[in-house]
Amino acid sequence: MCDDCTGKRVGGAGVAGGGGGGGGGSAKKVKAPKRYDADGFPVKEPPSGGGSAGAGGVDPTPAEYEEQWGSPQAETFNTIMKSEKYGVPWQLDAEAKACNLCQRSFTLTFRRHHCRKCGGIVCDTCSEARLFMEGSVNKKRACDACVQDVTEAGKF
Repeated sequence: MCDDCTGKRVGGAGVAGGGGGGGGGSAKKVKAPKRYDADGFPVKEPPSGGGSAGAGGVDPTPAEYEEQWGSPQAETFNTIMKSEKYGVPWQLDAEAKACNLCQRSFTLTFRRHHCRKCGGIVCDTCSEARLFMEGSVNKKRACDACVQDVTEAGKF
């Protein structure tokens, strides 16, 4: 290549163009540090939209958003699949900031668990018992309320 072509490519896009197309399309994305909400859960923030679009930015395409942040329907899809597997509607994780039984707030270390009998979200302390579920050879997690119901009904 001649010096004119090389000079135009290097100077035009990268240096002289300022915010042009030189560094936007094929550059690796730098991930921002994770942020957490007041309950200790990771906060998913959409990408800033900067890059080759200039100062105003452009919203990411659905494919770009899903690639970086996951599908917004993923939790709902997984919940539906588990609901079908266990035969009860599962409560969405986003609906439960605290245990349904003891009301203790969930954090990164104090985790949520779904009761396989009622589908409610409870903590580990309130779901230590395991019950045999229909169609399963192993005992499954059950909340204390469901264990009490089963025990009172004489099916335990």
